Amino acid sequence: MQLLIQSSAELVAGIGTLFATLLLARFTINRVKQLPDEEKALGKPLWVAVIAIFLLGIGSILYFMLGVELGATQTLYYIVVIIGGGTLALSATMIMGWKRGQALPLVTMAILLIISIVGYLSPGIFGVYTLLLVTSFGLFLFGVPIVLFTYLTITTKRITSFGFAILSITQLALLSITSSTDPMMFAVIIAFRVYGPAVLITALILSETGITGELMMYALTIGSAFYFIAYLLISPVTADVVMTLTIGLVGIGSTIGIGSAAYTLSRWKVSKNPATLSLGLYFLFAGFSFLILALSNIEFVAGIHTDYLARTLGIISSMFLNLSAIIALDWKRVILLPILIAAAPLAQIIMNWPLGIAVGDIPLHGMVMGMTSLFQYFIPLALYAMLWWRMRKEGAPGLYRPLFLSLGIVLLVMGTTGGNLVSLTSSMGLFASFIVFWFGVTGRADKILGKTTAEVTAEAIPEAEETTEAEETTE
Repeated sequence: MQLLIQSSAELVAGIGTLFATLLLARFTINRVKQLPDEEKALGKPLWVAVIAIFLLGIGSILYFMLGVELGATQTLYYIVVIIGGGTLALSATMIMGWKRGQALPLVTMAILLIISIVGYLSPGIFGVYTLLLVTSFGLFLFGVPIVLFTYLTITTKRITSFGFAILSITQLALLSITSSTDPMMFAVIIAFRVYGPAVLITALILSETGITGELMMYALTIGSAFYFIAYLLISPVTADVVMTLTIGLVGIGSTIGIGSAAYTLSRWKVSKNPATLSLGLYFLFAGFSFLILALSNIEFVAGIHTDYLARTLGIISSMFLNLSAIIALDWKRVILLPILIAAAPLAQIIMNWPLGIAVGDIPLHGMVMGMTSLFQYFIPLALYAMLWWRMRKEGAPGLYRPLFLSLGIVLLVMGTTGGNLVSLTSSMGLFASFIVFWFGVTGRADKILGKTTAEVTAEAIPEAEETTEAEETTE
């Protein structure tokens, strides 16, 4: 199982890295165009980086081919990755302006190539030390771009340098994968491995955002999708088209939820509205809860109590959904109600695991879980519907946000009724709910169905009365 997921993760990472290569090439072309003719040579380090990222992507594909025995050789894999790592280190020294320092990655790359080729042609020359030599020089080779791009990130705050640094670090995850046997640790390393390409892709798409929590959250969204796909590819459920579609919808829906969390939390960073923060945390916890449920149904990792973790995250996410609705209506007197509702089921989960008390021995277990689900969905549904009705009567802008949140909750209830997500109908309801949530929180629903703030204000002000008071109202 570990060998299969390792190869699958490298395939996904390789495809992601090749996509990042295309984005980096586009980014480089746009940057070079902005430079005067006499300074266009400054774009050379980025072109060198394009070549490096491309080779590392090909290296991951070769690793996958090795794992499934598609004809690639270990020596070819080493050669491609060594040249890719050396080229990436070279681009870092070029950006630093170290003309003499450029010899360092070139010499290290040459030594590694010699060891790999000679070790393949004449295995007896280095003997058992071949792997040790390759590993040692490989750590040093990738250590150069890690150190230099980290330094550039700190000094220049450039998002591309940050993406290169993270990608370089995650390349070393392969060494940990081959030496790890613990299922939990293995799952963490796989997540770390696919996160590297996700960060670089996000950095190149959102090149103007800077190194922020928003960047990391969007990268987490892409990384979660990579992670899920890596496990799905080697799952036995792929033999069943309906089951693959069912689990796929849950996985995609959960990543949309994580993406909605990234968007909502980035809005909170500007507005500092506690209701926005609570809603963002709901999407974050709910997204991971359903992602874990999807993974648990494709034979994720044995030995991890995924069911308990998913249920705990689900209860906590619903608590934040309740809080967001209560805060939005400014009902301060009942602010602790969602926490009190969540306390009982969380206590029962702790009693069941890790304390080990059987479900049948826990008092009122079924009733507590059932009533909790009812309250945690009904309260925000009613409150957001009330908020929408109030905003509609007042003609307030953005009224489709609470309406779509209410509709999303209805779809979520339809998808999760009965507690079984492993059915096409349930997964479609879950997927649709996160789509509706996304349209609501991002304002897409208002742009499509409603009126913008400016249009609402313009209708409220007669055209003939272009007075100072009207201008103040518009502002």
